[in-house]
Amino acid sequence: PGLLLAQQNSFLLTQNEKFYVDAYTASTDSFFHTTFKPLVKSTISGYSEIDKRIFRDGSDSIFIAKKKHTWFWKKLLTEDLIEVEQGKFHLSINPVLNFEYGKDSTNRFAVNSRGLIILGDLSDKFSFTTGVLETQAFPEKYISNYLTAKSVVPGQGRIRIFKKTGYDYSYSFGNISYSPSKHFNFQLGHGKQFVGDGYRSLLLSDVPFYYPYFRTTTTFKRIQYVNLWTAFQEVRPYDNRTLVYQRKHGSFTFLNFLISKKTQIGLFEAVIFQTTDSATNNKVPVDILNPVIGYRTLQYGLRYKHNTLVGITAKVDIEEQLSLYGQFVLDDIKRNNEPGNFHNRFGYQAGLKMLEPFNIHNLFLLTEYNTVRPFTYSATSEHQNYSAYNEPLAHPLGANFKELIFLCKYNFKDAFIQLKFVSAFFGNESIPGQVVPYDTTGHNIFQSYSGTISENSFKTGNGISTNVKNLNIECGITINQKNRLQLVAGAHYRTYSNTPNTSYYYVALKTSISNLYYDF
Repeated sequence: PGLLLAQQNSFLLTQNEKFYVDAYTASTDSFFHTTFKPLVKSTISGYSEIDKRIFRDGSDSIFIAKKKHTWFWKKLLTEDLIEVEQGKFHLSINPVLNFEYGKDSTNRFAVNSRGLIILGDLSDKFSFTTGVLETQAFPEKYISNYLTAKSVVPGQGRIRIFKKTGYDYSYSFGNISYSPSKHFNFQLGHGKQFVGDGYRSLLLSDVPFYYPYFRTTTTFKRIQYVNLWTAFQEVRPYDNRTLVYQRKHGSFTFLNFLISKKTQIGLFEAVIFQTTDSATNNKVPVDILNPVIGYRTLQYGLRYKHNTLVGITAKVDIEEQLSLYGQFVLDDIKRNNEPGNFHNRFGYQAGLKMLEPFNIHNLFLLTEYNTVRPFTYSATSEHQNYSAYNEPLAHPLGANFKELIFLCKYNFKDAFIQLKFVSAFFGNESIPGQVVPYDTTGHNIFQSYSGTISENSFKTGNGISTNVKNLNIECGITINQKNRLQLVAGAHYRTYSNTPNTSYYYVALKTSISNLYYDF
């Protein structure tokens, strides 16, 4: 029933859901491809066992005794709002909510989100998801500053001013998923993707707003091949009624090898095609349909007019409770011995997960390090950078940074507690009263790198040294496991160079179905 049912739909991208998938695949003696997400459930043999752990299937709500359940309490605490089952046809409809109230030392903040999510199976081979959400928000000051600068909410679309100091925004998402056999899956939708096994992705992440896509996944035991075609909309401060519809289009290919049941390596290629200029709009070349990984990189190189980057992923399950993972992304490289040259544009990730260590059921730990050199993801043309909807397609900090992440999540029946610490160092462009001696530090991927004065003086962190630390502690109760309705309380502490430290405390009634990244 409910969010648990759709066979050709995917696991959510939430960190909690990814932990449970990792715990299952690491402890099972089978072949699993876990890198290109969202993972289609039918590609994981025994996916129903993962669902049972996520949804605590068969466990009663801790709020009231089972014998006291009336229709109202069942709908609130243990069942879907609307559920239909007729043969192979399954349908669930549930609310999506986020009612949050918080305050810092001087101000009060609030978020008011309402929506619906619908999931269904039309047969064993055909599933669908659709959802819509509308929000009015009065966010923290640093988020409000971000909204003013970007004209978008992190991962949630364009903004409209609401009651002078607030913001209004809305969005929809969904897909149709068809698997003619166990080897093939086809998806058409408006959503997000994630390539990797960690908290961040340096290749393709769920940081930006939803976008139209078509994805094919081909799986034959040890080999999985994914093709993804996308359309990314531009959002610029100078947009007008014509320019706002400008788009760039992406072609992504990913080839994953299972060297053993516990070791996998993936090859990644991304091309952002220049499909809009001063004379034409949305002129998509036929070459975008080429499904062969590496072909365009070999043919055109990394400095072609279309923005091309390549990468490698790796994951090793040392044992049932320990998993190592990493990534390497390459945007360009200078062959001569010039380590500071701005053409040396690359980054890497290294991470470790402990999945229910010390035999503590439902305890998950993650430690991760990320670093990306200046100018990675940027391009000579501002329209060709590696972004969507005015946000990076990979890491929310863009480039020219070093980052350390620690995450701890513990679930006990319906209760949970999570601690997340993110510490980053990057070279900023400017702060009041200071001048940087070149056009850009390589941190802002939306700036063209063609205006750099010096080619050989760039190292990670160059520019104005900036440190940012985010500590978030959250605890709560999952009221309804079927629709992921949670009651939470939390605290967010943030330090940022040359600005006052902030402490934010909040309570919320929310539906946890997606990742929202405010740790920047």
